[in-house]
Amino acid sequence: MGLRVSGKRALIRIMPPEADYFDASGVSADGEARANAFAFNIEGTVVDGDGYNQAYTRPIPVGQSRVGGSMTLFYNNSDDEANAVLNALYTAQHAPDDCDDPAAYQLEIMPEGNCSGKELWHITAFVVENLDFQIPADNLMVITFNWRGFTAARCIPPVSVAISGESEVTEGATENYTATVLPATHTAVTIVWETDTPGMEPDAGQGTSVVTYTFDTTGTVWLYVTVTDACERVVTDSFEVTVNPGL
Repeated sequence: MGLRVSGKRALIRIMPPEADYFDASGVSADGEARANAFAFNIEGTVVDGDGYNQAYTRPIPVGQSRVGGSMTLFYNNSDDEANAVLNALYTAQHAPDDCDDPAAYQLEIMPEGNCSGKELWHITAFVVENLDFQIPADNLMVITFNWRGFTAARCIPPVSVAISGESEVTEGATENYTATVLPATHTAVTIVWETDTPGMEPDAGQGTSVVTYTFDTTGTVWLYVTVTDACERVVTDSFEVTVNPGL
């Protein structure tokens, strides 16, 4: 698996554990610098075969997966924020006396920007292997690093989901409700339906975009749908249903 893209609209997010993400492609806090070009490479290797832990023992299955690559960011000015964030990340991942878990970091790259229908690369267990800063000119700072990770998922992430169906029903009625996920070109997602009524489960369709519910009690019922893709992007929606007494 390999990919190399250059451009100026990319979205590049580094997500530390339990902290807000750092937008490496955004504008610096002082408003003076931004990444106006980038280049990156993603490669993956998978090893699967029989291995031996020592001589004269039977083979045991060995499976390993790994992704890695490189990234270069070109800033139109010296960016102290990017410098500080990446240096802190590198130190946290490599300092012997630091308890930060390298595998807790994640990386997201959208080569064509954070736009509906555009691809997203989601790297888990993101580790910076080295870090190099260069300022070849007064109005240019170049940051280059190699990285490794555990998995690289490619997605067209969902942007929104909307529930449709009858908003007013009669007690005892059975109705279908549909979750429409946009964009239509999104890659595979997991769909979970819930309600605010304890014990009320779908009659059919859990895990799909069309679900069936039976309304046995008068009052108001809220339907909830959660859509998650392989890149861990989540969108949700809710829908109110009024259940009237039967005749």
